[in-house]
Order: sequence, then structure tokens, then C-alpha cells
Amino acid sequence: MPMFSPKHFSLPSVYAYGDIMKPLRVALSTSLYLAIMAVCFAASVDPPKAPPGAEIDLRTATALADQIIVGTISRVGPSRPCSGTGMQYADVTVDAEQSLKGDNPAQITCIVGTPDETAEGKKLPPQHLPTSGRYILFVSKERQDGDVRYGFKLEPATPEAIAQVNGYFSQLPTTRQIEREISQATTRPGDLIAEIIVPEKIPPGDSLKAKLRLTNHSSAPIRICTLGQWWRGFDAGTRLSEAHLTAGRFMSVTPPAVEFAKCIHAIDPEKSFDIPIDFFIGEGLGQVRLTAQYTAMADIAQKLDIWAGSVSSGPITVNH
Repeated sequence: MPMFSPKHFSLPSVYAYGDIMKPLRVALSTSLYLAIMAVCFAASVDPPKAPPGAEIDLRTATALADQIIVGTISRVGPSRPCSGTGMQYADVTVDAEQSLKGDNPAQITCIVGTPDETAEGKKLPPQHLPTSGRYILFVSKERQDGDVRYGFKLEPATPEAIAQVNGYFSQLPTTRQIEREISQATTRPGDLIAEIIVPEKIPPGDSLKAKLRLTNHSSAPIRICTLGQWWRGFDAGTRLSEAHLTAGRFMSVTPPAVEFAKCIHAIDPEKSFDIPIDFFIGEGLGQVRLTAQYTAMADIAQKLDIWAGSVSSGPITVNH
């Protein structure tokens, strides 16, 4: 008899074979189902999120905070959205162990915010605040609603983090020291150099997207803030287009300083950083000269611990 032939598999023998294998099929199906459910459950769980304020570096947070407390979270209230801010807030109570800056209370309660939506307005799932653990709490009192304390950053209270905060705090300059450095900088070549970078081919239209390139020629990193008020001007007679960024300031409604703290960038020695910039160049005017400037005032530099002063690019000419 042949070892294998389809004609030898009669229908009853297949059913009989199926009855024998049924327990194995059930076991395999159950294992496969559980494996699929485990994968689906793992995919549905939100990945762990960083603590609030993770996008703000420790040096900036140390300069900005009115109060820095090391302690243990003892209570977190329910989250509540704040219309128009893209944030949700909760009351957080911390049992204080020590103060690294400002008052030294036994306990402190402040509001802590987490994002409620993306920059494009897309809703985010609730971000649960840590309900326990030992943290460094950075508190700002810069709010229009009076005495409410805003906890803008929670950092795990490791010995390394506490040592870093203490080191940054001990090196914070005063506004007067910064003003003196600015006055001295006017008598020597600047460590920060500005230049305008334009596309090789100027597109048609009355505006030009370019870059303000800041280059660090010093021996230490230079910190800048890229959020602030842009001032633009255009003189049709001289065909001069100007753009000026004043870091950390706005002409009318100024956001909380925490928003500026999220826009701090450190430029390493002999490295550059590009800031997007728009120029008005008219249309069909031919040659137009461009000039740009970056400024950080002493009080803003002290608040955010950034480079202070003003640097301008030399004018360049574009044809369009």
C-alpha cells in the first residue's frame, strides 16, 4: 500500500483524526488568543510619560524658580482643564524635606500643569501626575491670579540632580553683574556673531524666509532664547528691510516665563544655531538690503540665565 495517497483519506478518517486532535487545537487556540490579547493590551497602554517640565533643563529651571523644594508627594488632586491654554491642572501637595531656593515650608501645595492638546490642537489622553515619590519641585509665583503657586517642573530627587541645582544656584549672576558685563562687551569683539542666511534662489513674492545664524566664538557654551517679539521694518526709499528679535519679551500680552524657558538653546563653542526669520522685501523692487538683530536684556538674561546683550548682522543684498 502506498505510504500516502489522497484517496486513502476518507471523510470518516478525517473526522476521526480531528476528534483526536481537538484537545490540542483547543490548547493552541487558547494560547494564541492569550498571546494576541497580551500584545493588544500592551499596545493600548500609553507609554510612560516624563514628569511635568521635562522639556526645561535644570539650569533654566533653577534660574526661573522663585522656590525650589525637595520633598515627597503626599497628595494629588483631580485634573481639570483650563480653556484656551491647552493644559490641564491639578493641585499637588509635597511634604518638604529641604529648600534649595526660597522659603523652607514644612509642606507646600501648588498647581501643576500637563499638556491637554498638541500644538496643532489635537486632544491628548490624560497625563497622570506621579502620586508618590521624592522629587525636586520648581515653583513660580509669576501669575496674574495673585498668590497661586505654579509648579512648572518635577525632577526626580536624585543626589546628582540636587547637586546640579545647588551648583547652578551658586553661580547665578545678579542683574547688576549682567549689566556690567554688557557694558564691558561693547569695548571688545563679541563672542556671539550674527549673519543672515538666504536661499540660493530667491523665490518670487513680497516676503523672504531666511535664517538668522548665531555663531559662538567663545570658549564656553552660550545660551539663547528663541521666543520673543519680532520687530520688522521696511524702507521703500532705501530698500532696507530689518528684523529684530527681542528675546523673552512681547509688546502686548506676554506669556508666562515658563514658556520662554522651553525655548532655551545652548550653542557650543565654534558652533551655530539658526533662528527662522521672515523679511518683507516688496515685490519687483530688484535689489533689497537685509539686516537682522538679536537682543536679550539684562533682566531677562538674569531670569532665564542666558547670554545678555545685542548682536547685529552686517547688511546683505538680495536680488529678486
